[in-house]
Amino acid sequence: MTEIELSGVILPVLPPELGDALQDATLGWLFHQKSAHTRTAYQRGVLGLGTKGTPVPMKAPAWLPWCEQRGVDPLKVTLGHVDLYGRQIATAGLADRSQAARLATISSWYAYLIKVKLIDQNPAGAATRPAVDPEDSPAVGLSEDEMNRLLDQAEADGPRTAALIAVLYFGALRVGSALNADVGDLGWEQGVRTLRLRVKGGKGKRVALEDETRIALDAYMATRRGVLPSAPLFATVTGTRLNAAYVWRLIRRLARRAGIESAAELNPHSLRHSHITHAFDEGVDGAVIQGTAMHASFETTRAYDTKRKNRLYRSGTVLSERRRKARESGVSAPAP
Repeated sequence: MTEIELSGVILPVLPPELGDALQDATLGWLFHQKSAHTRTAYQRGVLGLGTKGTPVPMKAPAWLPWCEQRGVDPLKVTLGHVDLYGRQIATAGLADRSQAARLATISSWYAYLIKVKLIDQNPAGAATRPAVDPEDSPAVGLSEDEMNRLLDQAEADGPRTAALIAVLYFGALRVGSALNADVGDLGWEQGVRTLRLRVKGGKGKRVALEDETRIALDAYMATRRGVLPSAPLFATVTGTRLNAAYVWRLIRRLARRAGIESAAELNPHSLRHSHITHAFDEGVDGAVIQGTAMHASFETTRAYDTKRKNRLYRSGTVLSERRRKARESGVSAPAP
């Protein structure tokens, strides 16, 4: 399986048996997604392919492999087929949230096929989906002590790991936003180190970097002198962009080294989740936290909050200062 690059977006070349029209439509659907994280999830849910364009192990087959297994033309399926698939992925053990996300992904694909006039109706539009509480976060967070131990292990692992974990935790960033950043996205604003991100929904946003993040990033960039501005900010030894699957494995490896009991349940969102809960623990105003995390209501929240909060004040600033004090006191010094 090879790959195709469209304006910097890497997409898989699909199996020829899908037919040219369906291949083009599916690639168009993926390319239409503004978020790299969404593209990755959609690619996995419908195609069963990972970021390298190769099949990934899954509890239950993705939609197109399932259709192939049952000898069903994906352009001629009915609501009954989709509901049968839904029951199968539930039986396979997917959590309610994962089931709902998978079925929503399939519905999105069919909605796009309608737009390009390959089909007339969306067979997944009325599919039965599990009820999911939007306020119930499935992410597993870390305590303050666990987070400090994870940060210690990241520093011991090397400059790239230290910088990546610092960006994700202190910035409360989504992993896709961090991994899509380029070297040229680093900058300065009134003496503050900044990073321009492509955030959820495809918007561009410049964020200030806390001292802990700045120090870690500068140390990492010192190992990459001479790289072009268009180079990935977080790159492999061969210069290619890191992917989310690697970050999942990295975080769990660091957590195991740190002796964190929940290591097998952690993922990149755990750092974002931990940032938010730790900031609340520190008494940071909820509106500031919401702004730092760039949640859906970020612009409205910030509009109400700017009258009484300094625009440069971010919840990560408090956490960065706490980390500095812990380092100076020797509470969490890296292991020799």
